[in-house]
Amino acid sequence: MTWERNNYFSAVHFQLPERSVFSFKEVSTEIYTVLLKVRKEMPSNNHKYEAAEVEAAFQKMSTYNPTEKCIKVSDFEEMLVKTLNYASTPEQVATYKAMWAGPFGGVIPLEVFAPIMGAVSDDVELMRIFITAIDKDKNGFIDADEFKTVVLVLLIHNPNFPKVDYDKFVVEADTDHDGRISIDEAVVWFAKQAGRML
Repeated sequence: MTWERNNYFSAVHFQLPERSVFSFKEVSTEIYTVLLKVRKEMPSNNHKYEAAEVEAAFQKMSTYNPTEKCIKVSDFEEMLVKTLNYASTPEQVATYKAMWAGPFGGVIPLEVFAPIMGAVSDDVELMRIFITAIDKDKNGFIDADEFKTVVLVLLIHNPNFPKVDYDKFVVEADTDHDGRISIDEAVVWFAKQAGRML
């Protein structure tokens, strides 16, 4: 099995017998085997990134704004995958881009992105930084649109993440019973849903 750097699935070779008709079981078994090998052997450079490392990657982008220390979403994939060598599936990259294009208006601020990349090895801290960043109105609470954005990104990483609507989220996460979900309540709830205990 071979792959090109940052395009892991483009050159994968399947080992099916030479004939024109295959059973679903033969094909699905071979695809499953290949995907397991790819997952096991796929190089991953994902690690905790230092703020200076992320800033250097931002500065290499054509849309970098040194005054506001940000880049546009059009540079996101190049910055993440090519410059930082962060291993991501095309689906993950597309979801991240949609997230930055939506609530962040197509701009990726270094002050938000650097802490996210600094916590890639700590799921709970990453969730705290991410949820805080998603709180666009900075009121300290997660509304329905912000909740949807968080769930969308979590589902791309783990398709088995429970699909819960906002009303159920409010009932389950509102531990102080004020009818609103604080960032801390949201982090605890999402961590529990992901099977992690704080």
